[in-house]
Amino acid sequence: MAYNTVEAKSSLGTKKAKTQDSEWPANLREFVNTCFVRSKALKAADKSVFDLQIKQLMKMAMDQGKIWENPWEVQKLPVLDKDCHKVELACGKYERAPTVGVAMEPLKKRAREDNGTRDTKVPRVAPALLANDMFSQDKLKQRGARFVTEPSPTPRVEHTDPDRPLIGTCKDLEKRYLRLTSAPDPARVRPLPVLKKTLALLLTKHAEGATYAYLCDQFKSLRQDLTVQHIKNDFTVLVYETHARIAVENNDLGEFNQCQSQLKVLYAVPNLRAENRFEFVAYRVIYHLMTQDYTDVYSVRAALGASDAREPQVAHAFALARAQQANDYHTFFRLYRATNTYGRRLVEVFLERERLMALSIMAHAYRVLPCAFILAELGFTDESELAAYLTKFNLQAFVEIGPAGSVFKCGQAKLVVDDLKNSQFRKVDIKGQV
Repeated sequence: MAYNTVEAKSSLGTKKAKTQDSEWPANLREFVNTCFVRSKALKAADKSVFDLQIKQLMKMAMDQGKIWENPWEVQKLPVLDKDCHKVELACGKYERAPTVGVAMEPLKKRAREDNGTRDTKVPRVAPALLANDMFSQDKLKQRGARFVTEPSPTPRVEHTDPDRPLIGTCKDLEKRYLRLTSAPDPARVRPLPVLKKTLALLLTKHAEGATYAYLCDQFKSLRQDLTVQHIKNDFTVLVYETHARIAVENNDLGEFNQCQSQLKVLYAVPNLRAENRFEFVAYRVIYHLMTQDYTDVYSVRAALGASDAREPQVAHAFALARAQQANDYHTFFRLYRATNTYGRRLVEVFLERERLMALSIMAHAYRVLPCAFILAELGFTDESELAAYLTKFNLQAFVEIGPAGSVFKCGQAKLVVDDLKNSQFRKVDIKGQV
């Protein structure tokens, strides 16, 4: 039988034991680290909300035994993702059948109703009798028939019959994104010619200054229509590349990561346009630098051929990774200044952290440094940007105006800088605790 309750329970038990005895899954570690990187852009009040939400999510996953089953690469948090409205596991949105514990109460109620004593007190039915009733051959057949005749809808429409692809008939250029909870309706799905017009419209609106909330919603709807119709062509690649770049412009790392993950799959399809493949390989490397996940950086390198790794954008990203890992701030910031627009925006997500690391190294190596030297070494554009940075971290008190210009008193500042650095590089355990 396709749905075996006993085997499912055994599987859950195995996963739970694995969670206790083995390392945490890689996609969970990446999710937690990425969330903490993204949380640095939050306001102080929202950071408290973030801490509560991620702890609640981790506890939920452990209590339900879903640590290894949950698709962490698509997991969202309300405080970080605008389209997520409550803390819940991604796998929990699509549960197909109630557990035995949930099914017990209706059986008890039905037993009372059959005896005509719905509103009067009667002795409870023994659990053993209930269990026997639940697992009797007749009951098993009835439950099996429910799965055959009334299957629970699945939102993963890519699992529909590939021999019968959906063809949409909707003519609307704009359509809000709605999460699928049943089989898609062709009347609400736009065919490829309409989707091409939609992309042109969105590019125009983007150039005119449309809000990112609107653009993201429309792009997700566009991507959904491509997915349910199994459309994987050059246009699909263009849509994901465009959405990824717009997401980077707006610091939406969640949507960027989803797009670049799908692009990795699309670039591997023969005969699809892949002229921007190396650009997005470079972005993937930089994305891993946010969490200093060098294992994934090396995995990207291992998957490339020798000639691919020498492509300028890819080689540049790997050079950034080597500089970061070696704490070579001079090379890192020189490469940062030479990074292209979108790669630069990705680096800027963790730029404050890298500057504090570099400043800590300087503070331990020098007693005093000219502010002009720090400005050049840490990649600031001008003195006002450096002053704003020092003020943000309450380091302006260590700046002294001298006859030769402003200097930074490294020796006096090093303990404060170390504390700031440690707060930026703080390690978190898998439950999201600081």
